[in-house]
Amino acid sequence: PVMASYMFADVVPGSVSEQDQLQRIRNTRNKSKKDEIQGKIIFCKDCDTSYTTNDIVQMSLGYHKRAVEQRSQHNAMLSRNGDMEISSARRDIACYRMPYDSDSMHPSESELALSFFDILEARLILLRATYDEHDYMHRPGCFKKGKECRFNLGKQACMETALHVEEAMADGSNVEDWYRLDQVEPLQTTPYLVETRRSMGSQFMNTHSIPVSFVMTCNTNMQVGVLTHLFYATAYAFKDTQKEDSERFIRIGTQVIKRLLRMKQIAATNAAQENREVEEQVPDFGEGLSMILSCMNANMTKAICSSTMAHLLILSKDGQRFEYSHGFSNILVGQMEDVLEGGEGSFRIRSNFSKTTGETVRWADSSVDDYVYRSERLDHVS
Repeated sequence: PVMASYMFADVVPGSVSEQDQLQRIRNTRNKSKKDEIQGKIIFCKDCDTSYTTNDIVQMSLGYHKRAVEQRSQHNAMLSRNGDMEISSARRDIACYRMPYDSDSMHPSESELALSFFDILEARLILLRATYDEHDYMHRPGCFKKGKECRFNLGKQACMETALHVEEAMADGSNVEDWYRLDQVEPLQTTPYLVETRRSMGSQFMNTHSIPVSFVMTCNTNMQVGVLTHLFYATAYAFKDTQKEDSERFIRIGTQVIKRLLRMKQIAATNAAQENREVEEQVPDFGEGLSMILSCMNANMTKAICSSTMAHLLILSKDGQRFEYSHGFSNILVGQMEDVLEGGEGSFRIRSNFSKTTGETVRWADSSVDDYVYRSERLDHVS
């Protein structure tokens, strides 16, 4: 196998066209210019032909398909003219079954891989392309904040993860103070960017977690190095939804008003044609109720919810959109201060009864201990 970066490139550093190539990648984020580029930001180093990231994925899948066909008599025609012809349903099944088929999947060069779906690399590519690939044509939600994709995709390929720290300006306008519990002096920082490794063909790939997506078989859009995400998740549960909550009532009221105006206009037109004055109608409760019910029915027909989403909303705990792996608990500030100042800190006496020894064991329980005695093996877990 040949690495895609040996044959293809999106930007040639130091070349005359470097800035034009970078601008072309930037233009794929633009709401109007993306239609001109059609995702073709990768070019062949030999023939200079332009390709999309989907083309690179198809080439890779085709390679694995040909490799297994050379070793096996099983020739299920998944490809034709070099393109993989896999239905969306079959692709979804291949992704859903990743954790269940893990024992039967083997590397591409292994003699044990007897079919295309037994190849580990091919299944991983399908998983990435199905759940973590951002469409180069984008979606309406991408431009909710402006004319450029709010997810900043596509991006230039990056061979290794890099940390870009902005230099402090002379007037200090880009310097922020971070206050810490264990030190009096604040930590002065400048804006920074964590650019994760992005191989050739992954220009529109979301930052994801491979282990989590392998087990959960779903989108695992991960964000790295942004402290504000903690505040976003906290504030999201308390955000103002008055506009969304009142939208249905406003829609119903608008429909009722339109119907009343239309009936009034019809009555005026009929009176003019018959050369008479418009009769003043006496308010009728039944007719008004009928209008309200018909408008409510028209409104509810627009609120369509799939069975999967309905099941999730019904069973979701407390109706929250986010589901956390662990519950929340309060950390007493007094305990933190006592420990940071060298004291023992306050604690609670807890006890457990051992059925094996028949004894009651008591110990001091403090939430600070979760940090003081945290295992080093959990350092990579946030």
